[in-house]
Amino acid sequence: MAGHDLAWSMVIDLTAGIVVGAGLGWGLDSLLGTMPLFLIVLVLLGFAAGVRVMLQSAKEHGRRMVARAAAAEQDGPKTVGPETNKAASATAPEQNNGARAPRNEGL
Repeated sequence: MAGHDLAWSMVIDLTAGIVVGAGLGWGLDSLLGTMPLFLIVLVLLGFAAGVRVMLQSAKEHGRRMVARAAAAEQDGPKTVGPETNKAASATAPEQNNGARAPRNEGL
């Protein structure tokens, strides 16, 4: 999951918890005639549930990132270049394909 997808998922989880808590609280208060009591309690419980789900999502995302980094480290580098393959670049002749500035020739 990309970073912005995770962020939106967290926002939706928190908002859903609050909205569901408010809806249930308002419904109970309407039925029982105790107008602010259940609304306040269930909104706070919905907020707590939303935060709990957000933290679980973040923990799971962290686990996946650690597993992905470990798999990438185990597989080795994906690209070959002077930064990643110094042994090969030390023995290979210098080539200038326009991607790098030419070497200083006598100055």
